[in-house]
Amino acid sequence: MDNKYIRLTSLATLLLMLAACATVEPFPVPADNPPLASVRENIPAHQNQHVVWGGRILATEVKQAFSQVTILAKPLDSNGEAVQTDQSYGRFLARFSGFRDPAIFAVGRDLTISGTIQGSETHKIGEYDYLYPVVNVETYRLWPVRTVQTYDDYDYWWYDPWYPWYPWYYPPYHYVPAPLKIKPNP
Repeated sequence: MDNKYIRLTSLATLLLMLAACATVEPFPVPADNPPLASVRENIPAHQNQHVVWGGRILATEVKQAFSQVTILAKPLDSNGEAVQTDQSYGRFLARFSGFRDPAIFAVGRDLTISGTIQGSETHKIGEYDYLYPVVNVETYRLWPVRTVQTYDDYDYWWYDPWYPWYPWYYPPYHYVPAPLKIKPNP
């Protein structure tokens, strides 16, 4: 076989493998992006200003002409994805033209939007009147659902061929004592 053909095939295979390992394209956050807290203090001053915000979806409402997503704003990382933290910047409403399925824009998913501030609306959180900035969405990224793998999700014997024959495996990790049986007093 020709040596040139082998090199060309190897290079094509390597490029396909590298393309398969490509990461998600970042969602750029501009340097002059106004923080949600300062916008809430003076919404008329920020009217029609472009923002990139993101966070966790709290609710999705479908109206006749648009869909409205309530988002708990979170800090964004360098890719534009919401950081998993207890810190919150507040809440805002992302308004999409047309229908957005509440099963896809589900509670608990992360969403990053880019759009312009349209105004504000007041809604109740419990008995508290909360002022929500409203953003007309131009582009968005709905991030994949994160799953947390726990220690009990692993199948131990697969990762250790000596499980459970070594002495440090006794008693087994999945040992659950039998419930105590209490006899009533006669």
